[in-house]
Amino acid sequence: MEILHPLSGSHSSQVDLVRIGQTFWVRKTALPQEIANERAFVHAISKAGLIALQENTEEVLPPNQILLEYVQGSPVLGDHLTEQTAYAWGKMTRAMHAVKFAEATTMDVDGTKHTLDWGSFLEGLLRYGVKRQKKSEALVPTSLLTDMEKLLQTLVEQTPCEFSLLHGDYHSNNVLIRGEQLIPFDKASDVFSGDALYDLGFVLLDFLESFVTTQDPKELMMYDAFCTGYGGLSEEQGRRIEQYARLLAFVRFPSPFQPNLLEVIRYLEEKDRC
Repeated sequence: MEILHPLSGSHSSQVDLVRIGQTFWVRKTALPQEIANERAFVHAISKAGLIALQENTEEVLPPNQILLEYVQGSPVLGDHLTEQTAYAWGKMTRAMHAVKFAEATTMDVDGTKHTLDWGSFLEGLLRYGVKRQKKSEALVPTSLLTDMEKLLQTLVEQTPCEFSLLHGDYHSNNVLIRGEQLIPFDKASDVFSGDALYDLGFVLLDFLESFVTTQDPKELMMYDAFCTGYGGLSEEQGRRIEQYARLLAFVRFPSPFQPNLLEVIRYLEEKDRC
């Protein structure tokens, strides 16, 4: 295996372009639990008949590494969003969420799934966000935390009885483009299956971060196209997606990579009041 050069990756992983014989691969190095989740996710979407990155299983690797197919240039959906590609993303996401589970689950380092209480998972997210904000000394209004606690209670009370395969960090830069194909990658390791609308909260947050900055209605039109491609979303589910987006924006605040999170929260709060 010849290591060529680093590629851009998430903050929690090291990603390198490598060559084995005449074939290029992406070698991802991360915590073993993250690698186990990525491997199981690739296998699950492939088994469901969706396009997945090919895994190289011939090379002997430590448990904190995985070799995945290299897509030339690594183009991501976030750089090519249109109403048409957003619609295709929604359609692909619906197929991914068609992989169902009887319960919410998480996965440990050896690939074993464990039952996850969905309400406790959401409560843990909120606690994590508050801890981050205190550590960074971010100025968060007390009223906003109170609102988030009420929002959390609403989400917990509406926990679904059916759960889906989740990505868990489902923004447009975690979707590769290969020709006409869309391929989700870089799965989060904190959850494996759960409420499908949780993933859609990331999608909405993705579009709203651009909208609150530019006020360009095309951002909302692309989100609508995504929802049309996804299909079958009720008004109540739409409100729940917005609630997830608010929670995720709060949990991720403050972030140098997402500077408009408070503006997204305020936008969604105002929309909810109307």
